[in-house]
Amino acid sequence: MHPTMALGTPERYGGPMSGNTHASDSELPSGPLAIESELATALRAQGANGERALNLLRDAQKVLSGPEQFAAPYEVAQSCVRGAVDSILKIAGSNFRGLRSTQAAVIQRAKALADASGGGSTMDADLSGLVEAVQELRAEEGNRGGFRVRQVADLVQKQTGREMGGPERQAALDSWHRFYDEASAVLHGSAGSMLGTLAMYQAVVAAASQLFLSLPVRAQRLHELAVVEHPTKALAREVATMTDPRAGAFFFRSATSERWLELLEEVQPERLLPDGQGWPAEPYLLRMLDIDPALIVDWLDDHLEAIASRGPAALGMTVWLLRGTGARAYPLLKKVAKADPGIHVLRGISFQLGDTPVAERTELWLQVVEDLLRSPLFTQEESWHAGLLLDAVVQTVHPNGQPRPNSDRLGRFCRFALAQILVQSLADTTAHWELRLHNDLRDISLQPDPPHAFNPAAARAVLDLARTDATLGVPLGERMQPLLTKLPAGAVRDRILAVHLLESYAADHDLHRPLDRQARTEAWWQLAIPLAGRLAGHEGPRADVADLLQLQVTSCPDAERPKLLTALTEGLGPAPHPDEVTTWEAAFADHQEVPAARWCTVRTLSPVLPDQVLGPWRPVLTALDKIFGPAPERPQSVWNVAPYLVTYSGLNPAKFSAIAAAEGPAAAVSALATATVPGRQEPLQPARAQLLAELVATDPATWATTPGAVLNASTTTLQAAYLNALRQAYSKPDPHPGDNLADLVAAAFTARANPSADQDETTEQLHQAIAALLHLGIDHGIDLDQEAPAWLDSEAFPKSKVGSRFPR
Repeated sequence: MHPTMALGTPERYGGPMSGNTHASDSELPSGPLAIESELATALRAQGANGERALNLLRDAQKVLSGPEQFAAPYEVAQSCVRGAVDSILKIAGSNFRGLRSTQAAVIQRAKALADASGGGSTMDADLSGLVEAVQELRAEEGNRGGFRVRQVADLVQKQTGREMGGPERQAALDSWHRFYDEASAVLHGSAGSMLGTLAMYQAVVAAASQLFLSLPVRAQRLHELAVVEHPTKALAREVATMTDPRAGAFFFRSATSERWLELLEEVQPERLLPDGQGWPAEPYLLRMLDIDPALIVDWLDDHLEAIASRGPAALGMTVWLLRGTGARAYPLLKKVAKADPGIHVLRGISFQLGDTPVAERTELWLQVVEDLLRSPLFTQEESWHAGLLLDAVVQTVHPNGQPRPNSDRLGRFCRFALAQILVQSLADTTAHWELRLHNDLRDISLQPDPPHAFNPAAARAVLDLARTDATLGVPLGERMQPLLTKLPAGAVRDRILAVHLLESYAADHDLHRPLDRQARTEAWWQLAIPLAGRLAGHEGPRADVADLLQLQVTSCPDAERPKLLTALTEGLGPAPHPDEVTTWEAAFADHQEVPAARWCTVRTLSPVLPDQVLGPWRPVLTALDKIFGPAPERPQSVWNVAPYLVTYSGLNPAKFSAIAAAEGPAAAVSALATATVPGRQEPLQPARAQLLAELVATDPATWATTPGAVLNASTTTLQAAYLNALRQAYSKPDPHPGDNLADLVAAAFTARANPSADQDETTEQLHQAIAALLHLGIDHGIDLDQEAPAWLDSEAFPKSKVGSRFPR
């Protein structure tokens, strides 16, 4: 048995860490009170204070080994222990904030304030400083033992390179601060008992071992603690005194007994909670989850407030810890979701909810999902994950592809939950625009890639569920009840109804189900005809709405057609008088007056509406067609994305590329310099330069063959574009223009700006292009002794403000 476990010391200090003397430290007496040679070496390594602490501990050990030799042995031993504690803490120094230093600061500022008051000067600044000092003093008074804890924290950081977490700070407070206070009592006349003095000595030696012995030296003891089958309260106190963060992490990675949870909860609950550096106890809690999930979930529930006080990261680790616990964790996840935990925690909850098998989903699971999907933070920041969670709700209604039995209320709850989530998402006015941006709601999919906007995803979830219900024979009234009950009447609800009627038409008119086909068909048309009238009355119809109206017009039973035509006519409203249309046409010709919104709606729907309905609107449609052309067969998207095309202001690149291939680059650039575009009013020089640069980049080898001829045929702007394009081509490995760089540089120095050009801009562009080629030529070792000086003298310096200040 380990010597520590053999010692029956009082529990207030925990289990000691002393052991038998090693042969290499023969000057120490053997026995249960001896200091291990490793600790002796470690204390000597700390310098004078460490040597003094070791000597005092040896003296205390000698006193306790032969108390009969002393008149007051236990007071002497406690004095030695107190001196050893003081020396160990002095290794860290005293440059820390503490109660005495804050008291001194208050006294100093109070004296300064009194002096200022006597002199009659203003006291505002001094009073402010005094208030600040008093606040610091109050904080230190509430931070009992803070000075000693800071000293121990400094020692731990220097020895291990790690900062102490909450459990280690508590351990330092419970050990070193207590050691100092209780050992100091002997200086004030307190008597010491044999058992108390012995326990204090052993506890100080154990605490010093934790501070100064390396982790490998203590590994055996930590392993013994971790694997013990029946731990005791004394062993739990030993764990609670660990000030080395690495020791706690080592212990929890190996601890196996369920009893540790109960014992540490009683001795030091802080040891089991997350701290600023993570959650050292997490491996142990995960191990216990496999053994008794209910125990750990209940423990986490009891400590949720303490965990939440440590911030969102601690809550995130809690959610991660609960993965795989299934329905048992739902109440706790619901509490976490309502604790405003932050987006990362909410995302973690969504992962766990989405990974829950359908068979394990319950009403409480649905409540947690609703809490997430009603959180604006989650739906706005994580709309994609919210879409996947919506799809999980849809799949929950039909396990194994079949509707839940009537006795199972979860399916009904899911239907109403999705409708309510959609209602809440539409409370924001921008949500309506997000739906309008989708020209056809049938194009939205929740799997595998939900839309990156929550409102369309919520609408699609309602539609997906209703569509599956239709294929499984759920009556139309039951399918639409949640939507009609929860969603307010209006354009959005009517559009969702329209899309569902489109998607359910085949199922509700299925010829292979003759038994209830008539009832289903009648129900479909009973809802569709009044809806058609309302759809015709809403502004800005989308393509899915037009498709439903076209379906109704083409497939309406003869008996129902008069009702449909009446509904459409009433929905469009009264047509304007032809004179009103004529007046508008004249106003449009004068100042481009916009047509009325109702007119635009009728024009948008005109390709799908019957002539009987459009008859009164023909004057309007004729006038709009005359100005804007025929209406598209289907309504166009509110927002269209088209690829960016380089048009070169109408210049045709293929034409000049063909000239270069047939007649040479000089002929092509000559044609480009004089090319015009009918109807174009803007200057074409920028477009010509852009097109020439593109032609050179496409085939640099061809364009580099005759640089002199190309430059002679070019305008100043085209010369600059041509030289820049070839310089860039020579700077790239592929495609490479060839070996004509020397000819190009020589030709460049012969280029001169066109006298008729804009000298302030185009000449500067040309000079910059030639200067860049000058650098490129130098880099390639081209001899420029003749061309460069002549060009610099005749072109660059005379036009340079810098060159005019220096003799040439």
